[in-house]
Amino acid sequence: MTAIPPALAAGDRVAVVAPSGPVDAARLEVGVDILRSWGLEPEVGRSVTTRSGYLAGSDAARAEDFSSAWRDPSVRAVFAARGGYGAARTLDLVDWDAL
Repeated sequence: MTAIPPALAAGDRVAVVAPSGPVDAARLEVGVDILRSWGLEPEVGRSVTTRSGYLAGSDAARAEDFSSAWRDPSVRAVFAARGGYGAARTLDLVDWDAL
């Protein structure tokens, strides 16, 4: 049996994280503006535009952004700004039981 979460509604707070590579600030703003146009209230993770080599901050920082967003009861959805290999590097750093 699959649980289907309720649809997002205007006023819902959503998180934007970058579990892999960093996002160009201008492109991020376009995406955040789209979320706002849907009536959502986006909160951008701390490491989304940070650059550490080809990644958006350290593995630990990206894992913490994801985990914090997921555990925050006021966040109704978590969006990955972009994906890639870097996300796999965070898997052992996420406290899956806490999620």
